[in-house]
Amino acid sequence: MANYDDACKSIEALDKMTFNEKKLQVRFKANVDWDKIPMHHRSSYDTRQGWCLYAYNLGSTATNGTVGQLFSKYGTVNSIQVAMHNPSSCKGYGFVHMSSYDEASRAVEALNEAEFNGRTLQVRFRSKLKWQNFAEEHRSSFDPMSGWGLIVHRLPPNTTEKTLHELFSKYGDVSSVHPMLDEDNLCTGIAFVNMSDYQEAVNAVNGLHDSEYGCNVLQVVFKRKVDLKATPEEHRAAHDIQKGWGIFVYNLVLTETNQSVHRMFSQFGTVSHVNLAMNTDEKSCKGYGFCPHV
Repeated sequence: MANYDDACKSIEALDKMTFNEKKLQVRFKANVDWDKIPMHHRSSYDTRQGWCLYAYNLGSTATNGTVGQLFSKYGTVNSIQVAMHNPSSCKGYGFVHMSSYDEASRAVEALNEAEFNGRTLQVRFRSKLKWQNFAEEHRSSFDPMSGWGLIVHRLPPNTTEKTLHELFSKYGDVSSVHPMLDEDNLCTGIAFVNMSDYQEAVNAVNGLHDSEYGCNVLQVVFKRKVDLKATPEEHRAAHDIQKGWGIFVYNLVLTETNQSVHRMFSQFGTVSHVNLAMNTDEKSCKGYGFCPHV
């Protein structure tokens, strides 16, 4: 604003006022003294939102509200973005923007490895990526919310989120794990893992690919985004980010099972899972089903 007194009046009147169902935050813009900021933290700064922190292991019940209350003890929280599976279930991680570097530092110092929702939090400054530091064939594996995506094949049926997390956390910070499960809640042999740091993801691939796990030899690779433009337009709707390419199978004999159809299709590539339509007695197939490929 042109006049200082007018600017002060607007801040006093509008700060913390509810506007369009949101509480405003209005303040004077502060210049950052970059000489006092460690080099590895500087890319965490956003001119509009402030200092970005990454919070992991929040638990499924975390919300923007509960995370905001937690971080606001250490300073002004400008924005919160908790990643959600659905409106009632958190993916376990999120991003918090704080006004000043000192406040963000206090939050990291106090909350990293602190207990929250029965879990041990991981909180740190989020760094922007320098793409030239990453192998070109790996760049499409990155998601700004969840990190570096890996696909794991040939996991044993008794694999769970816990055992998968333990397996990969030896190599670094694991953002999320998602084993594909069949109707008996057993792992189909495939899982998706997200890691926060690129080099840690590389180390996990190098350490676990072609290694023995249970009775199997694992395959671990960086997940690649699908170029849908390179596929026929009529097939694009068949693609699911988590499950792969959905295939509809019809005219199956009634004695077919998920396992037999899985064996049939796995000759041609990796099958994430099979879901046959079953009659009410659960003993006979209706003759059709779905068989997604990764």
